[in-house]
Parts: sequence; C-alpha cells; structure tokens
Amino acid sequence: MLNPKHLAALGSALALIFTPAAGRAAPPPAPDCQAVGKLEPICGFGGSEDLEVVTGGRGLLVSESNFEFDAEGMHWHPGHLGFLDLTSGQHARLYPNPHPTTGPGPWGDPHCPGEAGATLSPHGIHLSQRKNGKWQLLVVNHGSRESVEFFEVSGLTDKSAPPRLSWRGCLALEPTRLLNDVVALPGGGLLVTDMGHNTGPGMLLENLPKASRGENTGRVLRWRPGRGVDEVPGTDAPLPNGLQIDRQGRTIFVAASGPDGGEIRKIALASGKGLGAAPVPHPDNISWGPDGRLLVSSLPLDSDFAACIGQPSAQPCPAAFQVVAVDPASLATETLLRHQGLPLGASTVAVQVGRHLYVGSFAGGRILKAPLPGKTR
Repeated sequence: MLNPKHLAALGSALALIFTPAAGRAAPPPAPDCQAVGKLEPICGFGGSEDLEVVTGGRGLLVSESNFEFDAEGMHWHPGHLGFLDLTSGQHARLYPNPHPTTGPGPWGDPHCPGEAGATLSPHGIHLSQRKNGKWQLLVVNHGSRESVEFFEVSGLTDKSAPPRLSWRGCLALEPTRLLNDVVALPGGGLLVTDMGHNTGPGMLLENLPKASRGENTGRVLRWRPGRGVDEVPGTDAPLPNGLQIDRQGRTIFVAASGPDGGEIRKIALASGKGLGAAPVPHPDNISWGPDGRLLVSSLPLDSDFAACIGQPSAQPCPAAFQVVAVDPASLATETLLRHQGLPLGASTVAVQVGRHLYVGSFAGGRILKAPLPGKTR
C-alpha cells in the first residue's frame, strides 16, 4: 500500500494534468527561469503537459494545459495548443484560431456536436500521418465535453512560419468518461485511455486507494469510423494513463498504476493478450525515441508531489522526476535523466530531438531542455 505522500504523487502522475490556462496571452517568463547547470528552461507557456515532435525535428507541438489540484480534487479550464520552434526558440499559439483556414472535414464521428473553439481544454496529444498524406493531430479535450478533437496540421515544411491547425471534427464521449491520452489507428480510428468513472473533481481522489491496491478503474477505448466505440480487451488497469502504439498498429503500450508504483504494459491490440510489463514508478506520457525505445516520464517513489498541491500553476513544482527509456522488445529499462527542484519538476512527458531531451510538466509554464547522458545505447 502506498503512503499518503505516494498517493499524492500517484495522483499527479496518473491524472496528469487536466487544467489548461484560461484564454489569455502567454504568461511572461517566471523570475526563476534560469538554467541550472546544463538544464535549460524555455519559459512562456501556459503549460506543457504533452509534446509531439514535428517532421524533421524543427519544433514541438505543445499541449498548453495547467493542472489544478486541491482538497476537492482536479479542475480544468480552457487552454491552447502551441508550437515551439527549436531553431529560433520562438513560441506561437496555434489554437484556438480566430481565423480558421479550412472548415470541418470527415475526420471524426458524424455525430460530433461542433467545433470546440475557445472551450478547448487540451490534455494528451498525438501526431500522425493519414493515408492521404495529410498530417493529423489528435487532442484529448476536457472543455465543455469529454472528447477527442481532430486537427489537420499544415505548413510543416515552411520553416519561415509556425505550422497551422485546422479543426476537422471530433469524437464526443459520455461525460462519465475521464480521458487522458490518445493515439491514432491505421484507417482513421483512434485509441484513448479512460481512467475511470468521472464523478467530477473528486474522481481521482476516490480512485487513488483502489489503484494503490492494484484494483482496475479504467481501460483503453477504441473508435473506428462506422464501427463506433468499444473497449479494448486486456486493457483494464488501475488508472490507465499514457498510451503509445507501434508503427504496424498491432501492439500498444499502456502506463498503469499499482501497489508497487506502476508499470508500462505491452499488449497485443487484436487479442488483448498481455505481452509483458516494464516496471516504471508512477508512469505518465509515453513517446517514441529516435533509437526505437519508448521514453516515459515518471515520478520516483520518493518524489514529494504533495509539496506542489495548492500552489499557483505558474509556479514550478519541485517534485523529483525521471525519464526512463524502455526497450519495446525486451522491456529492459534505462534511466536517462533524474532531477529534483528548479528549473522544472514533476515531469509529465519527454521527447528527444538530436542529443537533447525536451521535458514537459503541468507546472511552471515551461519546457526543460536537457542533454542526453553520454552512455546510452
């Protein structure tokens, strides 16, 4: 059984970040936006809960969400989707867009009630290329509805300007769902983690004791055009969080909680058969690294997330975090980065571009740039 400090850390690492910044201009850099050794903060974001690397590594798409966690539970508000140009260091907000370039298209469910617009409250995101060559960004949304929003990404090859996002549809799910992370399926479908029954702000607090005992609270949902939504067999888990899929669309990797801290589960999508698990404490979002390994943001068992509860979202959380690489075949793990304190803590996502990791968090309005250690495979 996890003690109360670990339960608080579990709440951060598993609910991870449901609160985007309200619709306002990007906040100014925090006074403490200074490098610590080789760790360089890039400030001025509303949040950086999830990140996706765009083609060629020219920049990052950013889910600008801010997490609020208090005695009542979790709260989230309208936010933004942004872009960080890694060459110039410039930050642009891409959505909501007051001047959309295209109208809705047939990328989502035909029963989508309409564009999210200024109500968008982004969480997990996933970038992929559709069969027709167009680039698609899927975004988990908590603003005014529990949904996955479909965006077309254009302008990726134009290095003189930020990419453009055009809303192309949505998949609206029951308000009793609590969605977290999403990946695209071949053929236009998607998978999304459902952490459990959504009873409002207190949902996570109600389910933390269950998760700490290893009891299942949620699962992975699947949507395919013309076939509706079903539950993926074999994916029931304690507070399922981050999600990733292989290039063939056959194997998925799910971040799950548990009495020993957590693990990354490897599951055959077609059958639901478990193919093994890699122990990773309090895992959050999962991304693919250039070397073919999975990069997982994690809170170590000694991480003191309780120190971050109740503080302003613009204030960096000092909780320790680590970035763990997982071999998708052997499930062997290697810790690439471990840090506590400024300039960023309580990481929720890590991606790799070149010889650097870019690390996001729900707290502090920043992204951390960190060099990879010298001895990685």
